[in-house]
Amino acid sequence: MRSFWGFLLAVAIVGGAVVYKAETSISGVSAEKHESEEAEPDSPDKAYAWRRLAWLSEDGTIPHNAYWNAMDQRAEIVGNSARDLNTGIPWVFRGPGNVGGRTRSLVIDPTNRNHLIAGAVGGGIWNSYDAGASWQKVNDFLPSLAIGCMTYDRNNSNVVYAGLGEGYFNGDAVEGSGILRSKDNGQTWAILPSTKGFGNTCRIAVQPGNSNVILAGTRYSGIQRSTDGGQTWTNPYWAQACYDVQFHPTNPNLAIAALLDYDWGVGDWFGSAMYSTDGGQTWTRAGGLGQKFGFGSRVELAYSKSSPNVVYGVCGADGGKVWKSLDGGQNYTVQTTSGTTGTNWYCAPIWVDPTNPSVLATGGYVGYWSSNGGITMTQKTDGYIMTTTPHPDMHWIVSDPGFNGTTNRRVYVCTDGSIYRTDNFYTANTSSGWVRCDFGYQTTQYYGAVGDGPTDRLVGGTQDNGTHTINGANTTAYLTYGGDGGFCAIDSTDPNYIYGEYVGLTMFASHDGGLSAGNIYGGLTDAGSDANFISPFILDPNNQSRMLAGGGQLWVSSNIKSWTPTWASIRPRGSEVISAIAVAKTNSNVMWVAQNDGKIQMTTNGLAATPTWTDIDNNGAKNPLPNRYVTRIVIDPQTANRVYVTLGGWANDDVWRTTDGGASWTNIGSGLPAAPVRGFARHPQNPNRLYAGTEVGLFTTADGGQTWSTSDSGPAAVAIYEVNFLNNSNKLILATHGRGLWTAEVPNPAGLVRGTVTLGDFQPALAGQVVTVEFRPVGSNSVTASKTMTLGAAGAYSLDPDVPTGTYDMYVKGSHWLAKKRASLTIGTGVIVNVNFSLLNGDVDGDNVVTIFDYLALSTAFDTSAGDALFDANADLDGDGTVSIFDYVILSGNFDKSGD
Repeated sequence: MRSFWGFLLAVAIVGGAVVYKAETSISGVSAEKHESEEAEPDSPDKAYAWRRLAWLSEDGTIPHNAYWNAMDQRAEIVGNSARDLNTGIPWVFRGPGNVGGRTRSLVIDPTNRNHLIAGAVGGGIWNSYDAGASWQKVNDFLPSLAIGCMTYDRNNSNVVYAGLGEGYFNGDAVEGSGILRSKDNGQTWAILPSTKGFGNTCRIAVQPGNSNVILAGTRYSGIQRSTDGGQTWTNPYWAQACYDVQFHPTNPNLAIAALLDYDWGVGDWFGSAMYSTDGGQTWTRAGGLGQKFGFGSRVELAYSKSSPNVVYGVCGADGGKVWKSLDGGQNYTVQTTSGTTGTNWYCAPIWVDPTNPSVLATGGYVGYWSSNGGITMTQKTDGYIMTTTPHPDMHWIVSDPGFNGTTNRRVYVCTDGSIYRTDNFYTANTSSGWVRCDFGYQTTQYYGAVGDGPTDRLVGGTQDNGTHTINGANTTAYLTYGGDGGFCAIDSTDPNYIYGEYVGLTMFASHDGGLSAGNIYGGLTDAGSDANFISPFILDPNNQSRMLAGGGQLWVSSNIKSWTPTWASIRPRGSEVISAIAVAKTNSNVMWVAQNDGKIQMTTNGLAATPTWTDIDNNGAKNPLPNRYVTRIVIDPQTANRVYVTLGGWANDDVWRTTDGGASWTNIGSGLPAAPVRGFARHPQNPNRLYAGTEVGLFTTADGGQTWSTSDSGPAAVAIYEVNFLNNSNKLILATHGRGLWTAEVPNPAGLVRGTVTLGDFQPALAGQVVTVEFRPVGSNSVTASKTMTLGAAGAYSLDPDVPTGTYDMYVKGSHWLAKKRASLTIGTGVIVNVNFSLLNGDVDGDNVVTIFDYLALSTAFDTSAGDALFDANADLDGDGTVSIFDYVILSGNFDKSGD
């Protein structure tokens, strides 16, 4: 697939950041105004932000702290068990187990060279204890799974900091929300509350000799400084972004930084090297490398540890030449006379050999090194997808803590394809000397995925790691097509026919189950020129030989299984390019399309040569929905008049439903976090069971959108880019942007059960009390589903039973109440109300009968209170915190009674 890299370079694809036509309404890179600044800069790259489209409000802005607020709302939904609809879905990680995702940060334990801590830009924090041979995730419940940087406290090897967010303007970046700190060498992490407003944190530095002084480089706010260990912060130098900040290796008063800022007088961005001589309290622009204009003029810096007055810098201007300072970073002169490094706005790592100030490494698309202080540069890497030599796009270079240039020459690099290691940096080259360190590092960023149920074949398109095919229980992926991948489709009648896309609607097909592929976009004139970076296409659910694809126009091919399919335009270009397409399963003539600006049309004669299109929402006279990016259109498989539309934007109205073909609409997303909805699915057998993939995880409703739930199982709080069911199955697939692919078998699920539970002889409030619920086949002792449920006000509950539709015995049991059965409860796909229970008290020992043994257990705890050694909460029958004579009275009243 090497030939595709030439095209990739030609259109300047960097990190998933291109949309193909300037006329499309893409918000470019905007500088944030500070204090009295008023002018608005021109956008340096109008094509950078396809992913950003789904973040924008109607006015083109992103609300402050939007991601953090959505995560808080998610946590509230998880914790609100009184109305929990947690599906308990048995999630299975499906891979890839052999392809890691983009990684910008890696630190190595100063006391254990084999202990690595890596931070993926969408997959969280991972630990390895064998130098990258295997990995263990920390958890999926961090405030953000986007890790932009990490650093050890050089004064305390148990303390590690991680900056959240990826603040480099790439279109698929995940927003951050401050700084995490670990006090146990990377095992557990907690947010520094004072940093919640930082946004993306790009670099962190701790002062040598004083752990209380911390510098942080952020986007947006520039340099932040703390003198009390991160409890409070000042902002000594404001800038659009600070990408790099470092303390001198031994002198606590000296520091360097690299900024990206905007000159409002000139009207252009610039990169800038800075220095401080007072521990970061004040900052001065360096000479020579102090102001290099152009958005691509990103600067990164590195001290020479063996000679700290020597500081190197790279700048994205002029192809990324190397600069050198001999006075600790106050003045720089350009060094490179032969070759360039390729550093740019997206990739700009730099590392200096800790034993030799003349040896350094840097790079952009590939890696380079120099043995003469950057005067001449030699290529060091030349990898591709799943190769042993490092993947393209270099982000971070770090050496082993014991690197000595002789017996220890170990160096790691982080790339768009995760992590690589060389055990001899000096001899490693473009063809040998490297080791992949991404096996089990489950951090791949997917844009789309589909699957076939009977064969369990999955196909997914990823950020810069190609389109993969995974078969069955094997999590090993094989490469079907290179470059970035996007939407995918798989023939429901023959899963050997697989379809995918490289960027901009340049589509391909495989006729052998993903083993090989070829282009199929000949004649589709929008491909590569007038389409979203990731463009929608679908197979007609009624005819697997027909495909629809959206660029500026809507295209159809009725012979898509041919290696040279023919394409015809059936809808002219609208005001913007197409973002979503749907075809009714009940009638192929019913087609819907949406555009980037929120406009929606449909037709009832889509199979005609020139269909008639009707406005559903034209942002003018007909404007029932918000004017935001439309991410998905889903037509109910049983009735074409019921249609779901999902939107971008950090808002609580991102899911809408019509039941009359678009004449009227209902917002069913108010119970979701205020976060973009990127994927959406309806269960094949249950119209009330809906699944919404958001920027903060998967949410499920069992009542058609009245209430939504989520859980901390499976991939948890990661961004979900695609949700659908595998063809001919009830297996749900999630394509996550940072945690790979996940599936779960979801048998025809029943609807909700609602009612109350009264706890007899119990005085305190019922709200917050926990009971266990079981569903069993009628007359059987086998348990189909068991759930723990927390009661709401007056004992109310709303329960997702997690069982297929059918007739069950429903049991409820509290900690010291007798079990109660509701026999022959027929559960359908709708909501059953007034399923009420009244439990009897006194079962202290939990054997479901009140006997003399309960008296003995209560007697043992008699006259004790909560906190006492012998206190037994099950003996506190009236819930007053004390075991007293009143508990004996309750038990006596129910003596010799048993539960169902």
